[in-house]
Amino acid sequence: MNSKLCFLHLSDIHFKKYNQEYADVDDDLRHELLNDIRNHAIKELHNISGILVCGDIAHSGKANEYEQASSFLNKICEIFKLEESKVYCVPGNHDVDQEGCKNDPILLNTQSKLESTTSHIEVNATITEYLSSSSGSGQILFNHLNNYNTCFAEKYGCKIDAKKPYWTYQLKLDDTYSLNIRGINSVIISSHLDHIFAGNERKMVIGEYQVPIKDDNIINMTLCHHPPDCWKDPENKLVKFINDRVHIQLYGHKHIQTIYQNDNTLVVGSGSMQPSRAEDKWFPCYNWITLELISSDEENEYIEFKLYPRKYNLLNNRFGADLENCHEGKLYNQYKININDNSSEVHIMTTDGSEKKLTIFSIDDVNDKDLIYHFMSLPYIKRSKLLDKYNVINELDEGKKHIDILYKVLNEIKVRNCKQEFWDDIMITERGRN
Repeated sequence: MNSKLCFLHLSDIHFKKYNQEYADVDDDLRHELLNDIRNHAIKELHNISGILVCGDIAHSGKANEYEQASSFLNKICEIFKLEESKVYCVPGNHDVDQEGCKNDPILLNTQSKLESTTSHIEVNATITEYLSSSSGSGQILFNHLNNYNTCFAEKYGCKIDAKKPYWTYQLKLDDTYSLNIRGINSVIISSHLDHIFAGNERKMVIGEYQVPIKDDNIINMTLCHHPPDCWKDPENKLVKFINDRVHIQLYGHKHIQTIYQNDNTLVVGSGSMQPSRAEDKWFPCYNWITLELISSDEENEYIEFKLYPRKYNLLNNRFGADLENCHEGKLYNQYKININDNSSEVHIMTTDGSEKKLTIFSIDDVNDKDLIYHFMSLPYIKRSKLLDKYNVINELDEGKKHIDILYKVLNEIKVRNCKQEFWDDIMITERGRN
């Protein structure tokens, strides 16, 4: 048995409103990254499965910054002949609309309450209290990500809100094993106050509810912007928890490429694809990733993980292999991750001390991701006509955004067994626009 998945791993791409204009000094940098992908990555990453973006897509969370980022990511997809829907993303602190935070005292008070928690139990209980509230108050925690969601993440099926505070997708490795990709939101309390004290960066709140459960025949991989040393986790409970349940952890934020193995979990820092040129050490970088399932018998199954660190060379102004961070004589780092383990489930403590499992809708069929992307890419009127044709909405959906009822629609068309017909109509409508 020998199955393989390949990915491009980017983070901290920091698109500004003036990127891709005539005076943009980073235009050549992005062009060289595309050249590196076109001339080298495509030879190693056969049948690429997706582009993994660990946050800080924008510079200041503004709508036009996401337009620029989408355009760039689409160029990468074109090189690989990859569906544009195969972008997987999580928000970073630069994706937070800080101006919006300043004008939202309810959000700031809610964030302050979460930041004042003193233990992992209290963190979990407080977040669960908000997300489980029948009043809808949990949506306050996502107000500062409106631009990120509506201008970028929702068309990739990676929107996060009170109804779906993380996302999950599964990719088949073979007939037995699947890769479970979980997008974790690390910016719940992020705002303009993150750096209010010089040299003392605010610690982020995560919550155990975002960590995927262990399950038979599942390889867990997480995307998260802030790495563990940036978490509010005084007892290291969350770190131990995620290390026990996740095989591969991908992070951004630090602008430094890193990789280390902690028991049976691999922790990878992407570095920054487009760091600020004002930084003391300006080293644009990104990664190629391959995961290969190896099995000699039922008792010896493992993932062979290869990380190809790519770095901008200031001598020739091109991207190339970061040999200093590769295994000797190789263009990559290679690790073995055992996958024979027992499964368990995650339960969250509520404020009264009882156990309660938080029910969150997740998309299990990866084809739904393509459907979401192409549907949301249609003009509003075209989307409305499709929804009317299939008669899947009612008066209770009046005034709601299409993305907010799309999961209901997906469930309904599956029940009616007309998903293929719905998909065909989307494709016909899309081609009719060209």
